[in-house]
Amino acid sequence: MMGDQNVEGDAQLRKDMQRAVPRIRLGTSVRIVGIVVCLVGLALVLTMLMSGRREPRSFDGTVSAIEQQMPTQRHPAIVGTGPSKPLSSVSVGRDDYVGILDIPRLDRRFPVLSPADEAAEEPIATYGNAADGNLVIEASNTTGIFRDLTQIPDGDALYFTDVTGAVYTYHVLTVESIENDDVSALRERSDEWDLTLAAPSFSGQQKTLLRCAADS
Repeated sequence: MMGDQNVEGDAQLRKDMQRAVPRIRLGTSVRIVGIVVCLVGLALVLTMLMSGRREPRSFDGTVSAIEQQMPTQRHPAIVGTGPSKPLSSVSVGRDDYVGILDIPRLDRRFPVLSPADEAAEEPIATYGNAADGNLVIEASNTTGIFRDLTQIPDGDALYFTDVTGAVYTYHVLTVESIENDDVSALRERSDEWDLTLAAPSFSGQQKTLLRCAADS
């Protein structure tokens, strides 16, 4: 009788162990998946942080090539005093550029592309016109070329020189943030500002806008 009970007990123990093994395996798999997801997330965060700390790319070669095709004489331009017309452009390699953006506070000069592929590394004139007083220049991706916009204080001067040699002088009025897909705030409201510089966040969820007024 005792032997039968021991046999039955051993059989029940084996059944309990067999039931427990899948649960253990499932729990282990869930933990492994969780660890992998955490590691991937951490890698993405570190990549974004390192991207933000890298030295920004120099565009001096492209700026120089644009200047070689511009008139030697520069002349100051005033917004709204001439007829409305599309921005003129010059070609450098396979790309067309409409001018040069100077940001003295950052000690940077940027070539400005005519509307182009969003994968481009240079800033793009995505909307409006300097002469009309509604120019929008965007950093097209998250490479960080406009990453220091928030360091530019109100009242600082910026300059946009188009390829005809017209120099537009602006002063910073304000900095604001918008949702990345808020096109109306970026472009439809651009008529309220003579120049808007836009930079996406590293997450791609928001844009930082530097709003500027032209000197009259």
